Amino acid sequence: MYLKRISIRNIRCISELDIDLESRASSNNSLVLLGDNGVGKSTILKCIALGMCDEGGASALLADMYGALIRSGEDCGEIKLVLNRGKSEYSITTQITKSPDDEDIEEIRRETTSSEETFPWSQVFLCGYGPSRVLRGTKSYEQYAIADAVYTLFMYDWELQNPELTVRRYAWKNPKREKEILAQLAEILMVKRNAIKLSRTGITMQEDFIDIDVPFGALADGHQSTLNWVLDLIAWTYLNERKSPAGVVLIDEIENHLHPKWQRHIMRLISDAFPRIQFIATSHSAICAASVTDKTQRGFVVGESHVLRRSNDGSVVNTELSELAGMRYDQVLSSLAFDFTPRFPTQLEQLLNRVRQTYVDPKSKQTAAFKKAIEELRALSPFDAEKEVDRINQAEFETIVAKAKKRTPRKASKKKR
Repeated sequence: MYLKRISIRNIRCISELDIDLESRASSNNSLVLLGDNGVGKSTILKCIALGMCDEGGASALLADMYGALIRSGEDCGEIKLVLNRGKSEYSITTQITKSPDDEDIEEIRRETTSSEETFPWSQVFLCGYGPSRVLRGTKSYEQYAIADAVYTLFMYDWELQNPELTVRRYAWKNPKREKEILAQLAEILMVKRNAIKLSRTGITMQEDFIDIDVPFGALADGHQSTLNWVLDLIAWTYLNERKSPAGVVLIDEIENHLHPKWQRHIMRLISDAFPRIQFIATSHSAICAASVTDKTQRGFVVGESHVLRRSNDGSVVNTELSELAGMRYDQVLSSLAFDFTPRFPTQLEQLLNRVRQTYVDPKSKQTAAFKKAIEELRALSPFDAEKEVDRINQAEFETIVAKAKKRTPRKASKKKR
């Protein structure tokens, strides 16, 4: 089951929000949520987790949340999720109300398109991962439950499942599958195919720059955190007793601990590794934002980016970004996605301004101030210096051509006889 639409009313900072995920390319269209701190990105992930849990699991998660979920000044909140499974469409509406006995206690009431008995809960697969994913996994479960699979979104110090146990469970049942999982992990971590191994001492990885197998606990935070949550996801698919379940995975701040080169490909890598999973992630990275325009191995666009912004009345507005394809990262930063304008000019910008201020006409190129500014610019950034000189030369050339055109007399037109 995949998410098609998300509607949220009166939940924390969100008064009213609708996100349409009607896929342009595939049924599991992924999503990266962008926006400033405090606009509700993490809240949306928690709302999805609450909405897709059974009523008992949602109540347990709600009880462990810090602070009220209902928007201040309102009596109730609502989360409506529309899901599709093949050609069938289902909706889950979750209403959060204040308890009549104690308004500090919030209660959940659930409505679905069909009765609880006939709604296909067994087909709902959801996992969620909060921003703190470096903690070494130690937990072990015997069966799949959505509330357990999304708990790190609500309790950041909650530990994931034991990654070594996950691989050994698969190896016990199917030794061939062990090799497939390790190769899959190597693909996501952008290392050699046989770099990740499972030995008697546990999971190890051979990094490119050293010729030894590094134990899991000694790996870099980016490698540890990614191995943690990916193996946790694989463990839940195992306990769900489906080899490759179709479902939703929520990831808060997906760029955490990842090098920019890795951020550039992470959405495509996980989409290729789990082709039947719809990933919904939050990010503050322009690189991750642009990566959703990539194409997967199946030829589909990974997904779409949406930016959340506050309007003048304080409400949160959602806008789908369609112009990120082909943009440089500095252009992404200055686009609607981040609306980033430096408060103070950088050293390069200051030098460029000096070059342009000391140059006012062709004769200015001979002045000491202009020459000094160009020399400093060339020392800082030869590329920008040459580009600026070319720009000035082009402007001079166009000026000369324009003047020549003005001096050239027009030919008298021949009158028809």
